[in-house]
Amino acid sequence: MDVTDDKSVKDSVKSVLENAGRIDILVNNAGYSIAGALEETNTDEARQLFETNFFGVLRVIQAVLPSMRRHGYGRIINISSMPPAEEAGPFMCAGVTVYNALRNSGARAGDLVAVQGIGGLGHLGVQYARQMGFKTVALGRGKDKEPLAKKLGAHHYIDSDTDDAAAELQKLGGARVILATAPNAKAISALVDGLSTNGKLVVPAAPADPLIVSVMPLIMGSRSVAGWYSGTAKDSQDTLEFSALADVHPMIEKYPLSRVAEAYEQMHSGKVRFRVVLTMSS
Repeated sequence: MDVTDDKSVKDSVKSVLENAGRIDILVNNAGYSIAGALEETNTDEARQLFETNFFGVLRVIQAVLPSMRRHGYGRIINISSMPPAEEAGPFMCAGVTVYNALRNSGARAGDLVAVQGIGGLGHLGVQYARQMGFKTVALGRGKDKEPLAKKLGAHHYIDSDTDDAAAELQKLGGARVILATAPNAKAISALVDGLSTNGKLVVPAAPADPLIVSVMPLIMGSRSVAGWYSGTAKDSQDTLEFSALADVHPMIEKYPLSRVAEAYEQMHSGKVRFRVVLTMSS
């Protein structure tokens, strides 16, 4: 079917329902991609990519949702009276990942919580940790990141380039939770020793290499290491609502769709602070 054409979508969904009876799960696998050199990509191709993978999927959801709701499936996220639209995307990706990880971590208000990395995930993690009432420690590389960490709400900043992050956390009493947002296996593995008794290392950002963790510190301190993967539609709704309530904002750089190639290069250069958002207006 042509997912950019409403009639084509409705006819296809009708055919599926007539043959299958119902749709329980809808998977986004639009699969349209741009092949070739980035600098040769034109605006029409980028718009087709966007229409197929976003508007097309939205049309399919709109057509399928009534059937899913009749059988108890499906949820619409209400973003009215929420943060600006350009902030909703980062909140529903990086935002829900770290917000949901922190609120399910077992930490309570007043506990020491450390956020490793001040990037796309970490800059939101620091804000959420502070607004949830945690004694917030930001772990970064280089003194130049300290002003930003403090601006985001960190009570303490530890420069892992010059200090032993785990030892410095122990001087503060040990972290009840460490949220590892920078996917560096060696750096994450070393943080276990910075946990307090019953502390938890939560890893929502997967490094390419395996973690190497000694078992004895886990056993002797009843410590644990856990992964975390994003959340549900309801979790995304909660993230948006909490962010609006607590005045949490993602740091974004906006580009019109006509400058998609430039935005892509900026994102992959590592220079972006901290999320690129494409807008439909010029």
